[in-house]
Amino acid sequence: MNLLEQLDEVFRETIDESDVQIRKMKFDEFTNRMEAQIARLPHEEQRGAMEPVMQQMATYAGLMQHDKEDLRVRLGLRGPKAAIERLAQVATEGPSTIDLMPQVDAFWRENLGRGSSVEKRYIEFLDRLKGQVSHLPKAEQDALLWRVQMRTQEYNELAARDLPTLKAKLGLPVSPTSPSVNNNRLVQVAAETVVRATIWESIIALFRAFR
Repeated sequence: MNLLEQLDEVFRETIDESDVQIRKMKFDEFTNRMEAQIARLPHEEQRGAMEPVMQQMATYAGLMQHDKEDLRVRLGLRGPKAAIERLAQVATEGPSTIDLMPQVDAFWRENLGRGSSVEKRYIEFLDRLKGQVSHLPKAEQDALLWRVQMRTQEYNELAARDLPTLKAKLGLPVSPTSPSVNNNRLVQVAAETVVRATIWESIIALFRAFR
């Protein structure tokens, strides 16, 4: 089974499991398998392999909290008829057209290299994103905001490791003498704020409960 299939299997096995230790064991086993499989990939391919799994996990985590019956249908636990009906409903609803990634990129372009006021702007930026998705079902909000967190982590890690590469990725000018080691305030603020920002609290709490 690939990683997405393994993730489905973990949720099937644990969706109605009342024993917290069993849930934790199953989730930890899957996490260890995922880490081992991804570690065998070239470094530049690892994030691309992990992101679909994390996005699916965010969607399922939101459904665990807000619509457990829908999750059972998606996991095939309600039989083929229910799955077909759910697929027809999804086709009618259509996919979400919201893409927050361009705004994340724009924020980093505007604020990379700026000073101490970055923290306030970063918190305001996260609040704006939360407002933009507030009309969506909670599970979809969580999935979209998780993708923002993943992109933020990616840029944070890249900035700390290779700042010129991040600038090039964002379309910013790169000085030939730009240092590879970063001490930028935005990176520090992003790393600190993303942990404590309220828009992540529900999904973080859910992951803790699931494990």
